[in-house]
Amino acid sequence: MANIESNLDPDRFLHVGVIVRDIDQQMDQMSAFWGVSDWSTIEYGAQGQQIIKGTPFNLKVAVNRVGPVTVELLQPLDSPGSIWQKFLDGQGEGIHHLAYRVDDLEQSIAAIERSGGELLWHISITPTMNYCYAKVPGALIVELIDFDF
Repeated sequence: MANIESNLDPDRFLHVGVIVRDIDQQMDQMSAFWGVSDWSTIEYGAQGQQIIKGTPFNLKVAVNRVGPVTVELLQPLDSPGSIWQKFLDGQGEGIHHLAYRVDDLEQSIAAIERSGGELLWHISITPTMNYCYAKVPGALIVELIDFDF
């Protein structure tokens, strides 16, 4: 049975997720400040995907390395009620989550819930890629990603 420590292993850390209002403006500002370029961007939503917990969404996402850390910028697009829009409306722009790769998402969710955490959002994109957000003790949100590719 998985425990919380094996699910939030620093060696399996993937990225820091940051919610923003204007992703293009933030990419420009971060590029100028940190000296990074060549952001990878994508717009996607829940069409054709199985939302297990949460609401439909559309996002614009940008990813880049900033020194030793991968940063994921997320801008909600017409996504009222989504976990990202709620964060933006309630707290404004800022760090939203820390992401970790896991081998068994269901076991990881169970371990987090046993440790006092709460599942906030969960989606199945393909049979080989699933992810969720959970609130964990310490007032943090973690993203757990289970993928086989």
